[in-house]
Amino acid sequence: MPVSAGKGRYGLWAILLVAFFSMHPASAQEVEREIPLAAPWGTHIQVAVGTLGGNGLQMGIVSARTVYTREVMVLADLDPLGRETDRRARIVLMPAISLRMFGFERLIGGAAYRGFDVDLGLRAGPGLSFDTDETVEERNRRFELVIEPFLRLTAAQVRQLAWMLEIGSTRPALRFGVWIRY
Repeated sequence: MPVSAGKGRYGLWAILLVAFFSMHPASAQEVEREIPLAAPWGTHIQVAVGTLGGNGLQMGIVSARTVYTREVMVLADLDPLGRETDRRARIVLMPAISLRMFGFERLIGGAAYRGFDVDLGLRAGPGLSFDTDETVEERNRRFELVIEPFLRLTAAQVRQLAWMLEIGSTRPALRFGVWIRY
């Protein structure tokens, strides 16, 4: 019995050593793989500053999908409040939809994300104009319908953040900002 008990002990140690080394992969064999950056997808908050034809802000929610986006934006031209001009300050609420030009390439062809996307879209919504010294006639013409075609370039920085550059037809026409995923 003493001879078989010794062999059993060595067998148990051998099983434990094999189990221990098989559970821990060798760190020298691990290859660091870079995860490719994916196109912005999901719901994002868009915050942008605008210029060209006025200075202002743009804020809203963008629901980005592979080939389209749905969004609701508030665009404010605040330039007339800060200096003398014949224009009036304006705030516009615009729902929109856009097509993601490279989204078709990713969906149909299985292409990798290029690092940027080009969106071509259309916004339409009510606008409210106001001035510091309005006449009665100007007060009666506060509301307007705004239709804006736009072109937007988005470039993913990290998974949760993308830069955007947008040009549209309503003032401020050139906007630079970020998409923040939430």
